[in-house]
Order: sequence, then structure tokens, then C-alpha cells
Amino acid sequence: MPAVIPRRVRAFASGLLVAALTVGGVALGASPAIADDAGSITGVVSGAAPDASAIASARVTAYPDGSTNSAAGTITAADGSYSLIGLQSGAYRVAVHQQSPSQWVDQPVVAGWFGMPTLDELATLPVVQVVAGQAANNDIVLPHYSSISGTVSNDADGSPVAGASVYASPEAGSSSSNAVTGVDGTFTLMVTPGTYRLNVNPVDGLVLASTSDPITIGVGDVVTGLDVRMARGATISGTVTYSTGGPAVGAPVSVRDPAGTGTINATSTDASGHYTLDSVPTGTYAIGFGFGDLPASFHPIWYGGSDDISSATPVSVTVGDEVDGIDAVVVPSTESMTPGTVRIIGNATPGETLQVDTGIWVPTLFTWRTQWLRDGEPIPDAVWSPYYTVADADLGHRLTVEIIGSAVGYVPTAATSAPTEVVRKRMTPGTPTIAGSPQVGKVLTAKPGTWTPGGATFDYQWLRWGQDIPGATSRTYTVAPADQGRGLSVRLTGHKSGWGPTSATSSWTGQITPAPSVTAGTVTISGKARLYRTLTAHTGSWAPNGLDFGYQWMRNGTPIAGATQKTYTVLLADIGAGLSVQVTGAKTGYDPTVVVSASTATVPTPLPSVLKPAIALFG
Repeated sequence: MPAVIPRRVRAFASGLLVAALTVGGVALGASPAIADDAGSITGVVSGAAPDASAIASARVTAYPDGSTNSAAGTITAADGSYSLIGLQSGAYRVAVHQQSPSQWVDQPVVAGWFGMPTLDELATLPVVQVVAGQAANNDIVLPHYSSISGTVSNDADGSPVAGASVYASPEAGSSSSNAVTGVDGTFTLMVTPGTYRLNVNPVDGLVLASTSDPITIGVGDVVTGLDVRMARGATISGTVTYSTGGPAVGAPVSVRDPAGTGTINATSTDASGHYTLDSVPTGTYAIGFGFGDLPASFHPIWYGGSDDISSATPVSVTVGDEVDGIDAVVVPSTESMTPGTVRIIGNATPGETLQVDTGIWVPTLFTWRTQWLRDGEPIPDAVWSPYYTVADADLGHRLTVEIIGSAVGYVPTAATSAPTEVVRKRMTPGTPTIAGSPQVGKVLTAKPGTWTPGGATFDYQWLRWGQDIPGATSRTYTVAPADQGRGLSVRLTGHKSGWGPTSATSSWTGQITPAPSVTAGTVTISGKARLYRTLTAHTGSWAPNGLDFGYQWMRNGTPIAGATQKTYTVLLADIGAGLSVQVTGAKTGYDPTVVVSASTATVPTPLPSVLKPAIALFG
């Protein structure tokens, strides 16, 4: 039986983070040295008994408690071990997401798109306390998926329905799952604990014959033998005309549940203004005119003439029905939109992906579709998507993209980008690499590798976990504190006369570790703490060599304004106070260290003979 484990679009984000956290095929789970002022979380990820086993290549991410912004991430090693380093003291939740489907359930179960957990989802995980300079142990055991299996068949003759998409839709809280039936109509859905209803997408005009009963699933449950029936769906048809006369061509028409929470089916009118909605399940619906993905050039209404779905005239059907005459008369729009400046982002060379930037339109709330063009002619199938991958067929031509914007109450408006340069051959890029230590404060250098043909010049863009770092466009990059616990890469764009710009991105660095701290010596003070005497600060033995020292003299622990030299002359204001000096040792690539000396004895009140000169000065 075909089986699909629920992944949603999580695979896209997960793939990015796999690249971000893996270097040269080596998982970043190995434990690097931990700075004294940073803590870590270590442990092993495994599957639950009875067939427990280590889970390798899973993404492990630490989130500060109460936040959805990750603090550190890594990939489990072959034995399931992981290490999250460079963490500040505090409470964390540790999430695990596998990079490929398995029998184990990710923690937490993420219902949203792109695998990004919500605060409520993270709250289902245990809290891990991190203490500076210590490693907190946190072993993670992933539970088994449960399963639902059965057969989808045609209610008319009992024949199996192949290629049908079956969904287990959660009543609340759980993650949905889907599978496609095999040639024998069978399916298996892998689900997490929860209550579900089965649904089937329309296929070949067939729809779900009746709503399924709820199915409650516990941990590790195996439910088999479900019989799901499909029947020929109902059709709803009609004609849409303008109030000024004539057919409304291309008008969006949709059938929705009366609550407006879901679209059952959608289409658009033909050249005569006629439409047919097929594959409609048994139920009572609202028919909308002008509520599609692209708003129509008329004021949208519901069947019956209402602006509000709650006042729409309901249309009831049973599977197999053919309902005609669901017509509408609409009022055309007259106001025009103001288009933005449409532009193309990317290199116009074969194999490169271009992206459209729509610019700023008025009104700002609008929907749009694209049509990519080659020398002004539409490129087949290059429609709707904001992306276009340049093909060999584009060589010698210029590319543009047309945006058709629509908004409720406005006439649809088109705007076209400026053309790209003539598409030229793509250079064969080398393999960019990064030289230097992946540590805060260190300097990394991009090396382009060998490009063909030779003689290319390069632009550079450094990336942190796949995102551009603003201003980091030189060949070298000094690792910043914001990079700690993350991975860096660099994207090179090569340029050469007669060839198209070509980009290549390096592998990721290792997980960025904290900068080493300066090792302090014992700071002492020489000289007598007497009025007008000079005191001198001595730093002692520090490491590494070549440090720069800063000084701040203090009176009873409070900084003395302007007293920032190695020496200090005792003043009248110091009488009755103890003096100390704070020394800061710093060097590029190291965290500075601050040390305060022991205090001198209290500065005594001098004999009158010592004070006389000062008294004389002031009369």
C-alpha cells in the first residue's frame, strides 16, 4: 500500500537547514570547546521501543522558552548524538525534525507551513535549563506514528479508484496526513494521535459519497479495513452577464460552503459568459461570482445578488445532480489601478532562476499573476509563477515578465518589466570554499575555485543560514557575535565579457563558536597612596601576546572621571578613600577580559605642612 508520512512544505525549510548545519558531509553534532561564559545542551535522539534505534541526520534546534526564534541548531550524528553550543544561561525547548519520512514522529508536531513551530507547539516540549559553562543533558525519544488504512472504491460498481488523494483531516490540534491510492484503491495514512475525518479529493469527476465518521487514534494505533466510497459529483452551471449588456468573460465562479471557510470548486466563464462547476459533493452551498484568486473586473456578489455570503441564496445538490440556471448579473468596475515598477531579479543565463519584483501598486492590497516572455512572446507554461528558470532556448533572446494585477472594484491592469540583457552562455563555476576558522572575531576568506573560462571577476555575498548578511559583500568577512551558533556560506557571482553572470555558493562553515577569552594576569598597583603621589598599574602576565590594555582608576569602586592612564596622581578628593584600577585586555578575535586590582590602603589625611601650599593657592 502506498504510504505517505505527513510532511507538508516542511521539506523545503528543512532542506535549507540541513545544508546550513552540515559541512563536507560531517554532521555538526560533535562537541566543540565551550567558552566559560556559554552553556550547551547535549543528548541522543532515538525512536521509541520496542524497535528503538538511534536517529541520524535529524535537525535539532534550541528555542529560548517563550520564543520562536532559534538560538542554536545542529544535525544528529550517526549514533543519534547532538550538541547545541554557545547558549546563554536560561530555559530552552529543544525541537527535533527529521529530514526524510520515517516511522517516528517529529517533536513537536508542527501543523503550520515550512515546519516552523508555534509557541503553543513548542510548549509541548520539556524545558531544559542551561547554566553557563555547563552541558545540560537532554535525550529525546521520538514516538511511533499511528496508521489508518483502507480502500477507496466507486459507489456505482464497487471498482477500486486509483490515484485518489486521501486525507486524514484533524478535528483539532493534530497534523494532517495524505496518501495516494494504488491501482487496487488501497491507502495507508501515517498520523499522530488525535481525532480525524477522512476526505478524498475529486478524481475523474468522482467525489466522496458521504462525510466520514470521526476516527480517534492513540499512540501506535493501527486502524485497518476502512471502506471509502466515491460517487459521480453534482454539476452546477449558469451564465454571468454585465448589467450594461454582454457576457462577463473570464469571470471567476466558485462554490463554497455557507460558512465561507472553504472553496469546494472553482472555474471561470467562457467567451459566452457560461460556466460549469463539476465534482460537487452532496451539500448546500453558496455560489460566488468574482471571488477567485484573481478578482474580476466587477463588484463581486453571491448568488441571489448579496454582498454577504450569509445572505446568499443557497444551492443544494446531491451527488449525480445536474443543476443549471444559477445565473448572475454583475456591475462592471471603472476605476484603474496604478501599477508598480516591475523588475526581474537574477542572472539571465541558462540554469539560473529569475524572480519577479512587482514593485508598489495602488491599491496596495491586490492579487496578481505572471506571464514570462521571450522577446515579447509568451513562454509556454511560464505563467502564474513568480520564478522562471532560464532555458537553453532563451540563448540570444531577452526576457521580460508581465504582471496582471487585480483588485476588488478595479479594472485589471498589466505592467511589464524592463528586458534582461541578451541571454548568454553560462560559465562553468568552480567550487567556492571558505578559508579561516569558524569562530567569532576570526576573518574568513572566500576562494572561488577554478571557473571555465578563466579570467572571471567576482561579486561576493556572505550568508548566515542562507540569508544575505547586509553589507557583507567583500571577499573577506569578520565573523560577528550574531553568527555564533549558526553557519556561514558565501555566494560568488562571476562576470566575464561575452558570458552571462553565473553564481555559485560555497558549503557551510562549521557551527560558529564563541571567540576565545583573553586570559588575565594579576593586576597590581605600585606607589604609595599619599596625596600628590603617583600610582602605577601593573598588568601582570596575560595571554595571548600583543594585547591592548585600557585603564580606569576607581575611588572606593567608583570610576574617577578622566583617570584612564596607566598612572594616576592622588588628589585631595581621594583622602579617606581606597584606590583601585580596572584593566581591560583586548585583541582582535578575542573576547575582552576585565580585571580589577586590590584596593590600596585608605589615603590618609596629610600633615598640615603638606596642605599649606594648597591652602596658599586659594588664599
